[in-house]
Amino acid sequence: FCSLTFGEYFNILTHYSVKGFLQVPIYNNLHFLLAYNTVFVFVIIFSVVLANHIAVQLYKMEQELVQSINKLNEAEIEKQKYVMGVVHEIKTPLSALHSYLDLILQKYLGPLSEKVEEKLLRARARSDEALQLTNDVLKISKLRLLDEIGNEEIDINELLCSIHQQQKINIQSKNINFNLIDERKNKRKIKGDPLLLEIAFSNLINNAVKYVEKNGVIEVKLSSNNGNISVLIIDNGIGIPHKDLKNIFKDFYRASNIKQKSHEGTGLGLSFVKQIIERHSGEIKVESPSGLGDENNPGTSFVVTIPF
Repeated sequence: FCSLTFGEYFNILTHYSVKGFLQVPIYNNLHFLLAYNTVFVFVIIFSVVLANHIAVQLYKMEQELVQSINKLNEAEIEKQKYVMGVVHEIKTPLSALHSYLDLILQKYLGPLSEKVEEKLLRARARSDEALQLTNDVLKISKLRLLDEIGNEEIDINELLCSIHQQQKINIQSKNINFNLIDERKNKRKIKGDPLLLEIAFSNLINNAVKYVEKNGVIEVKLSSNNGNISVLIIDNGIGIPHKDLKNIFKDFYRASNIKQKSHEGTGLGLSFVKQIIERHSGEIKVESPSGLGDENNPGTSFVVTIPF
């Protein structure tokens, strides 16, 4: 800029005036040029220094933020390890209690009156709930503690068939009409952690079986499009009230109608399922009522979408 202005002053460069803008020419005024260039240089240097100062401060703040995040991550890891240790210790006496109750209920220690047996059955149900809670907490802690998940090829249809076999006794005991429908034309496999995905889909199917009345209907449909595989799990069970749908995936949250019907549970299952699906870059959605429901049993449908 200085070279251009002094180039015009010494007639090295031709000066072109804008008519009507300045009445008196100042391009050849040495004092004006010196003052103008001095101010210009000062402004440029000041801007650079100021910008550099701001950049240095931002860099320091960024480093402090990174350090804080690292400390938080370390604290989270330590917390999860501590939780796992404590829960594991709690699980041991609960398992022992569960075993003792089984021994008594199976009448190895002698006959039981009907009233005592009823109380023991309720105690066993509560111990089952406590064990389920500890297992869920352990699973969630392990999932949050491990940054990596498995990357094996998985046939979703085989996985769902395996889960169906595991739940077959419960399905038959309630005379549930269970249908597994594979609508895929291209039966590609997905990559992921088979154990975690089995836990996720087992939880969803187990919930469907649990909350469907006798002679109910459960459908599991497989479809694929746009590079994703979709699993629809739909039933005509008790459903989920509309006001509870937005909170259904939160830790320890249980729908209001479930509490009223005295169904046992911890409220961690669906939260755990959501974390597993999101770890596989997928998403899960819930709707109630479902397409199979009616006025008395509105039903629920879960849609899980996972990319190939």
